[in-house]
Amino acid sequence: MLRASVKTLSGMHPVIVGNEILSCLPEILREYDVGKRVFVITDKNIAHLYEGNIAKILTSASIETHTCVIPSGEEYKNLEQVSYLWDWLAENRAERKDTILALGGGVIGDLAGWVAATYLRGMHLVQVPTTLLAQVDASIGGKTGINHPRAKNLIGSFYPPKLTFIDVSLLISLPERELRSGWAEVIKYAMIYDYSLYNYIANHLDDLKSKDIPKMLPVISRCAEIKLDIVTKDPKESGLRAILNYGHTLGHAIEAATGYSKYLHGEAVAIGMQAAGLIAKEMGLLDEESLQLQNELIAEFGLPRYAEGVEAASVREAIKLDKKIEGGKSRWILLRAIGKAEIRSDVPLDIVELAMREYIR
Repeated sequence: MLRASVKTLSGMHPVIVGNEILSCLPEILREYDVGKRVFVITDKNIAHLYEGNIAKILTSASIETHTCVIPSGEEYKNLEQVSYLWDWLAENRAERKDTILALGGGVIGDLAGWVAATYLRGMHLVQVPTTLLAQVDASIGGKTGINHPRAKNLIGSFYPPKLTFIDVSLLISLPERELRSGWAEVIKYAMIYDYSLYNYIANHLDDLKSKDIPKMLPVISRCAEIKLDIVTKDPKESGLRAILNYGHTLGHAIEAATGYSKYLHGEAVAIGMQAAGLIAKEMGLLDEESLQLQNELIAEFGLPRYAEGVEAASVREAIKLDKKIEGGKSRWILLRAIGKAEIRSDVPLDIVELAMREYIR
């Protein structure tokens, strides 16, 4: 198992990555002293696959376990579901030293994380991500939140978990579309931070696309290391951490403009990365060959090139609520090369419009 940790404003946030390590969960929970009662929050898609197994593993280790199953989908990451979960915790007399265990993808991690941050002014939180996207990104670093009809993740807080527990074998049952979505975030890490990761992905495409877990394990571990490195340097996104939003300025706007129901997060981010790449090229930051290599890798994983049937006006309005805006100016994450990104607030509107015309159809 890979063991690493990120230093946050509230202390150390341990991350454990391994293959077929789920049976070790009770031992790890005790090691990090996260309480004797666990409240599992999951969704309908995950519940029939893993909830019973998780409950059995925990209860067999004398850990009192309660489970709440909510509907699946980004459109349910809202205040109504948060209120429902608050009621559930109250009915079961949850205490501050009890643990909320988020079992699922990025939606569950964000939603359960914000519930943990707000109920009783903060309960213990453990992330057990079951999607590729959540394992490499959403479960690490402490961002929690819910969506607003006008913008994604508009309401939330930084609330690092006591532990992120990543078992790569959980990806075996992941639907193909969800897997493709996760690869977008993996590609993002290569583009912004690590050319060697790009090379590894490009040289193992067939193995990675076929869910070869031994080949996927070093990729997921490396992505976790990158996220940990960045978050340690910038816990609350005052600078460097913003580069993790590469592709997200347009990606989040596409999700909001389509009611969080047409595109998965990674699909929207893939479109956003291609648009950001075009902007960087037009500004003279990124060469044509590097842009082509990025776009070819995105295409290899079957991710969309365009956002089709989306109103450009709605996307423009959503961009105005992007969380990276400072002084009324949009900040874009742009590449200078594969493995090197920077934050820019001087992107000409005509170039943004050019990218919109190319990728919003």
